[in-house]
Amino acid sequence: MLLYVGGRSNCVWIRQDMRFDDVVKVVDGTIEEGLRARRLWYSTKYDRKILLSLQKDGDVRKLLKGNEEFGYMYIVERDVPI
Repeated sequence: MLLYVGGRSNCVWIRQDMRFDDVVKVVDGTIEEGLRARRLWYSTKYDRKILLSLQKDGDVRKLLKGNEEFGYMYIVERDVPI
């Protein structure tokens, strides 16, 4: 189970027609640590405890469409098991 214990949180605006690489650029420009050793995950509005991997263009559409154009993305160290 992944538990958020506090720390930085940021808001970024993305569009449903954005490619995964474009989303990574937006997120990478928002955080100072960079995304090189990290993975992106997202949750749905129905169950925020379930995390889905964000790795490709189709995942960006699912993130926004499945959440009524609003969603939560999580940035996790690459070696953390989820």
